[in-house]
Amino acid sequence: VASILFGAMYYFTSTLTPLNGEQVYGWRTLLTLPFLTLFMALSGDWRKVGDTLAWIGQRPPRLLGLLLTSALLGVQLWLFLWAPLHGKALDVSLGYFLLPLTMVLAGRLIYRDRLSLLQKLAVACAMVGVGNELYQA
Repeated sequence: VASILFGAMYYFTSTLTPLNGEQVYGWRTLLTLPFLTLFMALSGDWRKVGDTLAWIGQRPPRLLGLLLTSALLGVQLWLFLWAPLHGKALDVSLGYFLLPLTMVLAGRLIYRDRLSLLQKLAVACAMVGVGNELYQA
């Protein structure tokens, strides 16, 4: 579903051509707060806001980590809106496809995760697919 939405976002963003990437990002960011608030209220997840605030209150340095990850997400959202409007969709897509492989590598090297045979097969298939795209690009 994420891959389908990623592709749909590329074509949807292209229809917003009168707006530049920063304007689309600004509107997206501005509209996220009310819609996310409404979604959380309707789904019953609003209490998680209090849980998160309590979790940060236990160890205030966690706020720094939360702000850092929020900033990284913001950069990613901006990039995925800017790229299609500036002819860089293929470059961003390749980075998007490399991310899961990077996460597997980080899990293996940093956390010493072990992959099952099926997971190794999935990683090998992903590597072949991404390698093919890199070759074609």
